[in-house]
Amino acid sequence: PFLQVHLEEQKYVQQRQQQQQQQWLKSHAEAALNCCSWLPDAPLQCLCAAAEASITAQQMLAVSVLSPDDSYFGLALLFDSWRHPDGCLGAPGWPYVSPDQLPKQQQMDDAAAAVRDQAAAVRQLKQVQGLGNKEPAVVEAVAVLQTLKQQLADLESLQEAFQGDRQGTLQQLMQLLAAKQGYTVPI
Repeated sequence: PFLQVHLEEQKYVQQRQQQQQQQWLKSHAEAALNCCSWLPDAPLQCLCAAAEASITAQQMLAVSVLSPDDSYFGLALLFDSWRHPDGCLGAPGWPYVSPDQLPKQQQMDDAAAAVRDQAAAVRQLKQVQGLGNKEPAVVEAVAVLQTLKQQLADLESLQEAFQGDRQGTLQQLMQLLAAKQGYTVPI
């Protein structure tokens, strides 16, 4: 009985802590929104201590970070694209990309055509010539196909990350927050 009472007491304490955390989050959600500063179209220089360099972010969200007792803890700067002093670009997953590395439409079309052609070559080996999956020619052709698919996926990812008309994660977050507060965020 002692162990059962002790376990029930622990369960009650954990539930109470979860309720308190949820209440704190709920009561501070609006305050957190009021601590945000949306800085659109205002290039800001940020010092990157790890790289001992600076970057320029075109759009940024500055958020005051508060501890559970409401004391100021620090400032978080959120941005989802940036430019390095040498003109190279950065985005999540692609921290340093030279503008000449961005894929052109012809490059995308050529990569997609290469995947289609190699897939046809694999089908030709298997269906027309009747070779099995373990035949060296099929294994080699499939390896080439996988490499070409990965190259195409990398190009698509790079294009998506730096596409001019995309709405970044930061902008999507601000739209959600704005909808809750009833105002419009400029994009």
